Parts: sequence; C-alpha cells; structure tokens
Amino acid sequence: EHVNTWMTLGFMLMRQGELQGAENAFVNCEQLIEESDYEALAYLENNLGQLAYAKGQWGIALQHHNKSLGYAIELKNEALQVSNYINRGFLHSLRGQHTYAIQQCESAISLLKNLPKTKDNLHRLCVVITYLGSTYRHSSDYEKASEHYQKSLQISQDIIDLEVECEAYQQLGINLHLQGRALRRQERDFLEACKLQYDAWKNITKALEIAYRTNWSIALSDGLNRLAKIY
Repeated sequence: EHVNTWMTLGFMLMRQGELQGAENAFVNCEQLIEESDYEALAYLENNLGQLAYAKGQWGIALQHHNKSLGYAIELKNEALQVSNYINRGFLHSLRGQHTYAIQQCESAISLLKNLPKTKDNLHRLCVVITYLGSTYRHSSDYEKASEHYQKSLQISQDIIDLEVECEAYQQLGINLHLQGRALRRQERDFLEACKLQYDAWKNITKALEIAYRTNWSIALSDGLNRLAKIY
C-alpha cells in the first residue's frame, strides 16, 4: 500500500513539473520494494525513465525503460511492454535513431492489436501514433508526421481523452511550424509557408486552451514557448 502511495505521488508530482519532489517520492518508493516484486520494480523503472526524460537525461531514461521492459516481459504484462516500447521509441527518435524508433513504435502497435479496445489501450494507441509522427518529423518527413498526428487527434476526440488531444494539437502545431519554416528557408512558396504558420498557431492555441482548462502546467509552459517561436 505504501509503495503504491509513493508511486502515485511521484507520478503526480512529475506530471506537474515538480521533478525534485517526484524523485524524492520514487526514492522512498524504491526503499520499500522487495527485490522479488518484479511488478512494482517494473512500474518504478518506467516512472524513473519518464523522470529522467523530463530532466533531459535521455541515455539514463533508456536504461530505466530497458529494465522496465525486461520485467514486463518476464511478467507477460503486455500493457507495460507497450508503455516501454512507446517511451523507448520516442527516446530513440530524439537521439536521431529513427529506424530503431520506428521499430519500437511498431512493436507497441503490434501488441496493442491483441489487447481489448479499452479506453486505456486506445489512449496508448494515440500516444504511440503521436510518437511515430514525431519520429517522422525528426527525419523531416512533415507530411507523414501530420498524417499520424491527425489520426491520433481523431481517436483522442472519439474517446474524449483530453490529455492526448492536447498533445496531438501541440505536436501538429510544431510540425506545421517547422514545415512552414523549411519552406521559407528554401524560398519556395512564401504564401504556403505563411498559411502553415497560421495553422500552426491555431493548433497550438487549441492545445493551450485544453491545458488551461485541465490545469496541465507542463503543457501550458511548453505551449507558450512554442507559440512564441511562431511569432
């Protein structure tokens, strides 16, 4: 019970951007977990991976997700395997390892096909589709990235998942901004570039509206930062 309490507290603090508080909670949690409790260790390592990513420590984040995935495979916990494949895919994408990133995302999608279409699993599907979009964006394939963000956005709206809807709007806005910027720099189609910037502004504004309504501080700060770049 105490393990779950510290785990939940750490996750909530991490979501609110209070990273030191989250780290302290996870340390307290780790001290209470038995070495044989693979399930608790799997979830802790997954959370530690997300915390390391939030701190900009991508290599350390991958190490934690590798450990979590190992536990998840041992436990035959497909939902947690999906979560780790998603996170590993995103991290590989950030590190420029796009082939590995796509493989991780496709592994997650393959597992999700075998799971019931619950709201939680559809949430995971939205997340992996969004991350796959980001992988294509990081390799400058803006059209394919946009297709994935739009698909994630549609599913999130169908299941009324505000968190993923907010993220999809924000990532779509970023993608449109970068696509428009690329056109301007190449001096190809200035009118189309301006339209893309305007569409980027609209999408990030929609993300900010959701973040404001749900009091999601991290999404608010990130969205405002992105919006300033468009201006």
